[in-house]
Amino acid sequence: MRKLNDNFIKHNDLVKIAAIVKNDDTLLFCIRENYINVYYRGVSILKFEDDKGIDKSDYNKVYLSGSSLNISNIDEWIDNIAILKNLIDTKISNFPKEKEFQQLIVRTNTSSKLALESDYYFVDVESIDPDMKESRFDIVGFKWTNRKNTSKCQLSIVEMKYGKNVEYSRNEIW
Repeated sequence: MRKLNDNFIKHNDLVKIAAIVKNDDTLLFCIRENYINVYYRGVSILKFEDDKGIDKSDYNKVYLSGSSLNISNIDEWIDNIAILKNLIDTKISNFPKEKEFQQLIVRTNTSSKLALESDYYFVDVESIDPDMKESRFDIVGFKWTNRKNTSKCQLSIVEMKYGKNVEYSRNEIW
């Protein structure tokens, strides 16, 4: 189950991160098992772990190669969000488009003006159940069967496909 322990929820840096994401509709905040990810255009630009801080291995991947940017704490991450976004923007062709559209769908159905007209509310991307490690769900959320009674809803699991000639087996969608 995805959750954050009580001390982590109150962590000053986590509060700062949540405030940044709340005020920036291009970012997506996802809770994992005692860590969080922040995504921009479907690419994780922050992995922040309880008792460990920033997971720097995320930064040494594609989008920081060749960059002199070095982020070691949350204040530096906050100060460099614009640079991180620019690095993603200039190297977005190196990343799967499907991830970017996952984030766009979640944002549209949860925090845009269109969200009030949607029957769906999405709560997670790239969801993995620890008991079913082989199963990864692109988008997980709820579908309201009746918008007037939001306590009645159904689980919604979305398998995202993007592009021409996308192929999948029946086992992938059932």
